[in-house]
Amino acid sequence: MDITRLRNHITFTSHDDVKKICMPLFDLGIAFFDYVKVYKDRSRLHLGNNPEWVKYFFQNHYQEKLLYFEDFSHIRQGTNISNINLWNNAYSNYEIARSISEQFGLTGGNVITIKSCEEYIENFYIAADIDNKNIFNIYANQFNLIERFIFYFRDKAKRLIIKANQNRLNSPDNEQGCIKITQNESLVDIFFKQTETNRFYLTGVYEGIYLTRKELQCINLLASGKDFNQIASILNCTSRTIEAHIQNVKDKLHCTKIAQAIYLLTNQSIIK
Repeated sequence: MDITRLRNHITFTSHDDVKKICMPLFDLGIAFFDYVKVYKDRSRLHLGNNPEWVKYFFQNHYQEKLLYFEDFSHIRQGTNISNINLWNNAYSNYEIARSISEQFGLTGGNVITIKSCEEYIENFYIAADIDNKNIFNIYANQFNLIERFIFYFRDKAKRLIIKANQNRLNSPDNEQGCIKITQNESLVDIFFKQTETNRFYLTGVYEGIYLTRKELQCINLLASGKDFNQIASILNCTSRTIEAHIQNVKDKLHCTKIAQAIYLLTNQSIIK
C-alpha cells in the first residue's frame, strides 16, 4: 500500500486527538493504543496514538496478515476476549507481533476483542513500554480499568469513529488466513475521575444509542437484585425517578420487560 496516498486519511491524521483521549491510559503506564474495527466485508478502520506505528504497519504490509471477520466466526455474539502475550493471538504470524514489539520497545501486548453483532468486531490493542512490568499487574488485578476505558473511548472518540467509518480501509484478500498482587487506590481513583463519562454507547444493532450514567447505575443495581425502593435509597432519589430511568432504558432497547433489557445489556458487556 502506498502510504503517500493515505497521508491525509483519518488513520494518519487523528493521532493527536486519540492521544488526548488516551491520557488516562498513559497515566497507568500504557504507552500504546490502537482501536481497530473489522467489518464483515473485510474493510476496517484504525484509530491509534502512534503515527510511526501506522507508517511501519502499512510499509511492512501487515494489513495483509491481520485476521478477518470470518476468523472470529467461532466467537459468540456478546463475547469479550482478552489475549495477552505480544498479541500472538491477534495475528496470523507470530513473527509480526515479535517484530512490532522489538521495533517499538513494547511489552505486555494485549488485544481485547469484542463481538457485539454479526456485522463487525472491535479490537482494542494496548501495550506498555518494555521496562514497565507493572502492566501485568493491571491486567491481573485492575482490568476493570481497561474495560471502563473502552466505554470512555467509544464516547469521546465517537466523532472520529463516525468519520473513519465513512472512509474505511479495504484489506486485500489473503490466502492464509506468579504475579504479585498490589493495589493502588489513589491511582484507581484518579483513573475513574479522568474517564468520567455521562454517555455509555452501545454497539451492534444498537450503535448510536447510549445509556446515561444514572440509567446505567439503575439497571446495574436492578440486575444485582435490588428493588426500586432500595435503588432509590442508594441513589438518594425517589422510586418514581428510578422507574422513569428504567423505563427509558427499556424504551431505548425496545424492550417490554426488564429481564430482556438486562439480558441485552449483559451481551453488550455494559452489565457485569
